[in-house]
Amino acid sequence: MRSAWIIPLLILAACASPSGVERHGCNADWLEAPSVTSRVGGSVEQVLPIDCIQEIANRRLRLGFVLPAGPSCHVLGRVELTESADAISITLFETVDEDPNAGACPEEPQMVVTEIDLASPVGDRRLLDGSAAE
Repeated sequence: MRSAWIIPLLILAACASPSGVERHGCNADWLEAPSVTSRVGGSVEQVLPIDCIQEIANRRLRLGFVLPAGPSCHVLGRVELTESADAISITLFETVDEDPNAGACPEEPQMVVTEIDLASPVGDRRLLDGSAAE
């Protein structure tokens, strides 16, 4: 009877396991990329692939990715983060900004970066793009 709670806990842990394809440091091309933050709202949410992940501090990562070209303005909508003892999985979601005052949208795909904080130090953990299947 005491071990009855272990099975649901293991099932829950399996659902939260980090998954994705390992990404590595950003090259010099990403140094000039503008920095963006996530924006609440928008519509037509889609997953964004991550091009590079770089540790910039003990518990902080820089992510490089490309926002699609117009005619609509695409923005970073949200970031999902799953951490375990051996891996960190990050999934980015873009949305279409429907603000009529947003101005002109880029006609070309745009390289951008964002930074996220982790609950624990990176250490030896693998850095995974959660949008990509293994």
